Amino acid sequence: MVKFIHRTYELVIENNRLIFNIYSISLLLVMFIFVTPNLLVVMPDIGLDPSWRIGLHLAIKNKFVFGRDIIFTYGPLGFLSSRLPIGVSKLTYFLWDIYILANFVFIFSYIHKTVKSYSGIFLCLLAVICLSWFYIYTLALVNLLFFFFLFMLFCHLRHASVYLLFNAALLSIFTFYIKVNMGLGIILLMLVFLTYIYFRPMKYSAKFVLFFMLGYLLVLPISAWMFNTELYSYIAGSLQLADAYNDAMFTKVADLPELKLSIWNFYMALALVLSLAGIFFIRMKYFLTDRKILLQYLFTIFFIFLVFKHSFVRADGHMLFFFQIFPVTIGMLALFSPEKLKRYFFSVFLISLIFALTIAKDLFSVRQLIAKYKQFEYYIATALETDFENLKNENIERRVLARKFLDRIGNGSVDIIPWEISYVYANKLKYNPRPVIQSYSAYNGWLDEKNAGKYMSDNAPDFVLFSVDDIDDRHPFFSEAMTKLVLLRRYVIAERTDGMLLLRKNGRKMNMNIAPAVLKTVNTGEFIELPHTDKLLLMKVNIKYSIAGYFVRFFFQPPLLEVSLELEDGSAKKYKAVKPIINAGVIVNKFIFSIDDAEKLFRGKAEGNVKRLKFDSPDRWGFARKYIVEISEINIEKP
Repeated sequence: MVKFIHRTYELVIENNRLIFNIYSISLLLVMFIFVTPNLLVVMPDIGLDPSWRIGLHLAIKNKFVFGRDIIFTYGPLGFLSSRLPIGVSKLTYFLWDIYILANFVFIFSYIHKTVKSYSGIFLCLLAVICLSWFYIYTLALVNLLFFFFLFMLFCHLRHASVYLLFNAALLSIFTFYIKVNMGLGIILLMLVFLTYIYFRPMKYSAKFVLFFMLGYLLVLPISAWMFNTELYSYIAGSLQLADAYNDAMFTKVADLPELKLSIWNFYMALALVLSLAGIFFIRMKYFLTDRKILLQYLFTIFFIFLVFKHSFVRADGHMLFFFQIFPVTIGMLALFSPEKLKRYFFSVFLISLIFALTIAKDLFSVRQLIAKYKQFEYYIATALETDFENLKNENIERRVLARKFLDRIGNGSVDIIPWEISYVYANKLKYNPRPVIQSYSAYNGWLDEKNAGKYMSDNAPDFVLFSVDDIDDRHPFFSEAMTKLVLLRRYVIAERTDGMLLLRKNGRKMNMNIAPAVLKTVNTGEFIELPHTDKLLLMKVNIKYSIAGYFVRFFFQPPLLEVSLELEDGSAKKYKAVKPIINAGVIVNKFIFSIDDAEKLFRGKAEGNVKRLKFDSPDRWGFARKYIVEISEINIEKP
């Protein structure tokens, strides 16, 4: 009887294991379907974001040097995120997709071995579905690679596999050359991790770790050479972009019903981040006695902070990034945590997952499954396309320049101001851009000077397609002040249409004299009177954040700064002012709002005088009460 009961129990256990394996493998296959690529290639298009993607691919195709010829948020492997059929073979994209899927397969197999409950596997499925919903192969690629990187490191802490260490290093290199702001962070974490395991060696010796670290540091300059990058310039430019991005590109958190997002999403994200901090203080003794979990926790917090900044500095559709990546990241931390901390992290994971699913509930519709199937069909059709390099859409086909422009340009090289690079691609022009390829991205004086230096050099473009515009309610003519002064010195009008000037490089550089600056101390919100003059006035505004302003800028967004103008004709204007741009200097006395205004400026007959202006903020607590302005009169020889 006892033997019969024991045998029956063994059969039940065996069957349960078989059922669990069938169940978990079935759900893992569903997960795999959700993370398969949505597309092999993105079609070139018109507009702000499609244009920088085109510019990035043209830079790769023309073998521009990153860090010198191109200073941009994305690096020489940025095409893995933008995925246009320009300068990159479809085989490259296909191999990259295999690498991404291989990482997913490893993670899923690890989950199958580690998670022993039916509910645990099901929650993993829900978290992966949330991860999959927002273009993980394009827009969210660097977040995905960072997640892979952390998973490999945490897994390595448990199993000490050299292969995991190599893959983590490879992921960090890829991220660094795809998008620099996240790449610098991931390189830093890799070096910290190697230092940690050097002093706390595992299955291998400290000598191996030292050689691995030296090899890793050596790979950076070697890979820079392979990817046509000046490493020092690439990092220096990236630091300038990352620092000023916060001031220039932030948008206030607002309700976005079309994306099922509202200001409550921000409060929920903030609550989730603070809950992680709360866990540390509640169970501090566990963290301080277990250095391994402390390292995992700090690495996770660092990543979550970067994602939070990425999502809520520019608080539009970017907010989705946070709820896409947060659940899987905290689920990973719970997976690798000891039992005494696992339930705390699991609670945060569960809350974040429920909230993310309320945003992404459309993923569970039949329509979404049909769309996934059609995406797969499109992927295969694109892979079989023979004329891959020339794939275009109707918008690009219609982006044709006026005949008189094309006749003038001929075989000459061209740049675009402010951003519509799609004209270059659509008209098959010779692209010769300034380093910061779109005006709104020249966030500070250092970047502006790089662009101005290009236009002053012997390698300046022969022609510039010029129009007047800016983003986010900024002043339409404040960006790239130094670059525009060089344009006035070196370029003349060749042709114009209703919305664009064609500027031609002049045979000589016209003289420019800058008078000694007049300094004034001004209170925030106080009007600055401007003299009436036919010459241009360059104003440098040395406005500073208060301590509170610096604090919120670091952890969230900077306080809003605005500029109000009163023109001599009695009209008034108000715009968002970008602090590092006005600190570097802006043209203040001529209001250039349209292509007609720009034409008059280039012909030396600018009108639209500004009578006075002021810099103010609805968040005055964020700025110093007084600031200094420097006003210089500029005299440029008339063309």
